[in-house]
Amino acid sequence: MVDSNAPFVVPEAHDLDDEEQRKSSTMNSMYIGTTISKPNVDSIINAVSTILHSQMLEVIMNSQIKIVVIHLLCVNRT
Repeated sequence: MVDSNAPFVVPEAHDLDDEEQRKSSTMNSMYIGTTISKPNVDSIINAVSTILHSQMLEVIMNSQIKIVVIHLLCVNRT
């Protein structure tokens, strides 16, 4: 019979971080560490900042090209 006053002990209780690291390091299966309800905010911020940086560089390069073209057109007129 089971003693109802005895505390319940999980036989193989592991730290969740250890279990996550173990799952994510296996080569034969994929492990998804984030969900919609628990997003990886650092990864999202990194992705957004990379896209913004790329767009900023594109704008800078396009504006510099326009300035050079305008300058060349103006120099050729005089």
